[in-house]
Amino acid sequence: MLHHTVHKHKFSKDWIVFLHGIGGGSATWYKQIAAFRKEFNLVLIDFRGHGGSTDVKPELSAYHFKDIAKEVIEVLNTLNIKKAHFVGLSFGTLVMYVLNNIASDRISSMVLGGAITRVTKFGRVLFELGNACKNMVPYMWLYKLAAYILMPKKNHRNSRNVFVKQASMLGKSEFLKWFKLCKQTNKIYPSMDTTIQIPKLYIMGSEDHMFINSTLKDTSNDTNRTVHIIDNSGHVCNIDNYREFNKVAIEYLNEQIMSNPFELHKSSSSF
Repeated sequence: MLHHTVHKHKFSKDWIVFLHGIGGGSATWYKQIAAFRKEFNLVLIDFRGHGGSTDVKPELSAYHFKDIAKEVIEVLNTLNIKKAHFVGLSFGTLVMYVLNNIASDRISSMVLGGAITRVTKFGRVLFELGNACKNMVPYMWLYKLAAYILMPKKNHRNSRNVFVKQASMLGKSEFLKWFKLCKQTNKIYPSMDTTIQIPKLYIMGSEDHMFINSTLKDTSNDTNRTVHIIDNSGHVCNIDNYREFNKVAIEYLNEQIMSNPFELHKSSSSF
């Protein structure tokens, strides 16, 4: 089972599940924990190979988004969490799209930070270059290069440092499995069933040059979508400007909880 960390609230019946990006691990939510745990129960999940999930078995020769989503559901089942609000970052938002299709009854709402709907032509070129070099150079060179391309500015430095530090724990074989998974990215959002009425808040950094334009365009027809842009923030907006991210996300989650009071019974856990 995936490693996960639980923060229980004395009174709240509502659960927030955090899903990180590739290489990041649940440690990338370190700026959220203190603020969110004051109001909700929290579950921070490490995807296989990340953080505390480095020894997750059985081994898989290749990863698929549905397998990853099912492992998230397994954590919810173990904790007896029937329904939760999900907060995802980057790659974690792709997993949330899959959860929307296979387990929509487990989702109360979504907060999607630095959301990805597709990789642009420039991104695909970079991926192909990385694919050609992946067996010739240390994987951390590729990861550091990708981090600088995604988060190039001085005010993105903390985000880069967190992701690079966490990615160094992956190891080359694990990194390559996740790298290959990126090929599936452009198939995920188009296959999401948008007729499922799940409220979604997209929080994007204004400097997220790789994904902001495509994400805003691709989700424009989603009537359940709310958008908030954080100025002077890049792809990892939950670290670049964590105060605004936390404020906006918590206010949104509380609005969803207040508008659906009967869901309190659905999200309860005996953990």
